Amino acid sequence: MKNFYIKFLVVSLLILVVDQSIASFAKNSISNHKDSVQGLKWSCMKSNEERIAYLQKSLGSHVAQDFNYRLVHHYLLNLQACDEEVELFFKKLHESAAKDSFQGITMSNVDQAFSYVVINKTNRNIVKNITQIDDQLIIDNLVQEADELSRKFFTINPDKLMEIAWHEAAHGLEAARANRLLVGSQLSLNVQGFLGGAFITTPQFEANCDNSVSMRFHRHADKIDFVKSKINYLLAGGIGEMILAGKKLTFEEFEIKYQSSIGSNAVVGSDMWQVIQELIYASNLKKFTPICDFQEDFEPFVLPNKEERGQYIEKVLQECYEQTYVNLYANKDVLKQIVQEALEQKIISGDRIYQLAGKQRPKYDFEMSVPEKTCKSLSKSLAWTLSRMDFYHRHGENN
Repeated sequence: MKNFYIKFLVVSLLILVVDQSIASFAKNSISNHKDSVQGLKWSCMKSNEERIAYLQKSLGSHVAQDFNYRLVHHYLLNLQACDEEVELFFKKLHESAAKDSFQGITMSNVDQAFSYVVINKTNRNIVKNITQIDDQLIIDNLVQEADELSRKFFTINPDKLMEIAWHEAAHGLEAARANRLLVGSQLSLNVQGFLGGAFITTPQFEANCDNSVSMRFHRHADKIDFVKSKINYLLAGGIGEMILAGKKLTFEEFEIKYQSSIGSNAVVGSDMWQVIQELIYASNLKKFTPICDFQEDFEPFVLPNKEERGQYIEKVLQECYEQTYVNLYANKDVLKQIVQEALEQKIISGDRIYQLAGKQRPKYDFEMSVPEKTCKSLSKSLAWTLSRMDFYHRHGENN
């Protein structure tokens, strides 16, 4: 037993030393890149260290002590921000800071600037999808006109803004409950373009473009495992509006009102359009697991028939609808508090929503310690290995 404790202590110390060494290396690496990014644009940066050094060089000493460069980097990286969007982010960041009486740019300013950039990108995509126009000047003018009309509309119809507040707050509360993969970062009730508000999420882990079989396996597993939580989150907005109205719709009435059924005319990119995409993927591929490139030779994949897919979709939708309604209604007081703060402040951080919901925000990958990353990596590797062993066990005797 004594030897066990000694070994345990040694391993713990080694992990701590490695953790600190990696942190020190990253810090020195960022510092060494500061001079090399002078005069370059965001798109020229090839590594995380270069991009963080770029942010530090661009903002200089004008930031508050608790400014989180890595979190800002994570936001912009997962937004896939272009140079123009990064410049717009900096512009809005300085504008927001100039309005505050505090010294330095704060993370609250980041929430305001980032929300603006995300919603601006959404508005531009809406214009492109509706008009099929790709001229940037025309798109800018249409978004600006929509912005002016929206402000007039919500001034005349304050009840509609309240409806949007409950819609977005419900998304936020359900995201906090799911507590995985999609992390709530901001809730905005600033009227902007076509939108009166938005709840913004950021992936928990940095996007991985690796298209190896193992990565396809993990992406597929996450998508299937998370499908119900994702649909709960997406349905939450409409259910939040329903709770505000004080009348629960039947599932059939909800489907008609929010166009959540397959084959409906849901607007591309809307909550219900995303629900439909998730259900189409899951209903077709829930029994499929990517294992190897020659998998089709041994296990030809057959799509479930139309009746089976339809039954699965209807069952999942009804379950998610009831589960989300029960959860949101049981936490109506928390929902009200999120709405109240959002209406007062216009923009609140995801961290604040997690706090109000009594949940701890999931750590982003760059916030995880070496032991946490190791456990995550080992868990994924084990799942991948067991699936491959099962596949080869089923077909090994015949080859």
